[in-house]
Amino acid sequence: MTIEQELRQRSDNKCELCGAVEELEVYAVPPGEGESGAECVLLCGVCR
Repeated sequence: MTIEQELRQRSDNKCELCGAVEELEVYAVPPGEGESGAECVLLCGVCR
């Protein structure tokens, strides 16, 4: 399972901050480098 798939499953295909369902992308939370789902969140275009 890819990190994006893991995040989409974890977030029910919604932005993890506001719940939006469009323009979702993986965002690595600093200082993480995005090497695992624990270092990332799924965010919409507004929340990024």
